[in-house]
Amino acid sequence: MSDLMVKDIFSSPKFKPFTIIAGKNGLTNKVKDIIVLETPEGMSWLHGNEIVLTAGYAFHDKKQYKESLIEDAKKRNVAAIGIKIGRYFGEITNDLLEKADKASIPIFIIDKSTDYSSLANSFYEILFDNKAKNLIKENQAYNKLLNIQTEDTTITKIVKETSKITGLNLSYIRYPDQEDRDKKIIPISKKENLGYLMVEICDKLSTFQKNCINYSIALINNKLSIEQEAIFSQSKSYRLITKLLLGEGKIDNDFFSYVKDSLKWKSDKYYGIYFKTINNKNLRYSNVRKYIEYKTNNQFLYSKDKEGMVIFLPYEKDEIKDLLNKLKLIFNREEKTFKIGVSKINDNFKTMKTAYKAAKYLTDFYEEDIIFLEDKMEELVFLEIINLDWAGKFFAKKIEMLKDDKELLESLEKFVENNYNRQKTAQDLFIHPETLRYRLKKIKNLTNLDVNKSQDLTLITILVKFSKNYE
Repeated sequence: MSDLMVKDIFSSPKFKPFTIIAGKNGLTNKVKDIIVLETPEGMSWLHGNEIVLTAGYAFHDKKQYKESLIEDAKKRNVAAIGIKIGRYFGEITNDLLEKADKASIPIFIIDKSTDYSSLANSFYEILFDNKAKNLIKENQAYNKLLNIQTEDTTITKIVKETSKITGLNLSYIRYPDQEDRDKKIIPISKKENLGYLMVEICDKLSTFQKNCINYSIALINNKLSIEQEAIFSQSKSYRLITKLLLGEGKIDNDFFSYVKDSLKWKSDKYYGIYFKTINNKNLRYSNVRKYIEYKTNNQFLYSKDKEGMVIFLPYEKDEIKDLLNKLKLIFNREEKTFKIGVSKINDNFKTMKTAYKAAKYLTDFYEEDIIFLEDKMEELVFLEIINLDWAGKFFAKKIEMLKDDKELLESLEKFVENNYNRQKTAQDLFIHPETLRYRLKKIKNLTNLDVNKSQDLTLITILVKFSKNYE
């Protein structure tokens, strides 16, 4: 479970006779093997993490190899160097010791009477003993994780137990914040967004730690997949309910009460929130919906149309703002992919269709990422007017009179957009002013609304807005 380090070797009685004379800050270097080096080319054969033993034969009469010993060892990630004195190596200079200290490569002295085979045997005994202990500890650790699977556990328990076993600081996050993106985050699933396991580390993970993390991820994946199936089934029923509430049929009051109880809404008040796709037609609204499911515990209604998705949430305005701002950071990070319109607060399921239309209307006429109807007083007044039964019928009738002639509607829209300036409207439409005058006169004949009467201009302005929201 734990890697063998230089300090573990020298804490063994079999290595006690040997003295470390430099590089003591490298005692935590990992050790995987021991090798005898007596040829100049031998350093290039190393794979890393070896204890190198030498009598200096490779450096005899070859001063340049001796001088580059520490630099070469550092490049090959040598764990430590044992020098047998009294034979070929010669003087161990202060310069060599200083280089060893700087490179964090421990240097230890081997008595000339010591044979390499006994050192190697001692090393492998320590190595195999360490591996045997690790195997026992690993089996115990895996059994602990296996037992978690059989219990009625939570993701928190899985992560906590994995942290304890591996000695790592682990946490589960469904959606990483900006400050988390620089840390090591591992996706729970490559197929769908089930969140991430975040690992706060300064060093490389050991094989054991990686195995534990992978097993932990498998447990979390399994648990979340089961939960997602249940949530998806629930979401389908909620979508069906929303479709009924947005329909034209008459709904019994008992059904409204049933919906509220099923959703566990504590209040009758809710907002309609419409997401309209822009720029990126491939945005998966299922990802947006899953984020909202995660943040709201699935206590919302939703439906989709050709242009986007609408949800209904029983939250306060500040809570809605906070949720949408976080959502925007995740899905609108690199480029703007959708706009969000938010209706006024509603207190009755019967007004759900009105809330839906109002929220969608805002995304048609404003460029902001998030638009609240309550912040647009002029739109609030307009929508209140056209939602009156008699007013809706009045303007619908006028639109029916004009809808067969697109030029008339286009001219009227541009006329209102240009604050009733005829010259500017004619320029924008690339027509002669007399042509515009003719069209406005025709509109008067069809609708009995005269652009020359100030009292009719207000109705014409509302009519233009209504036409853009008219089905």
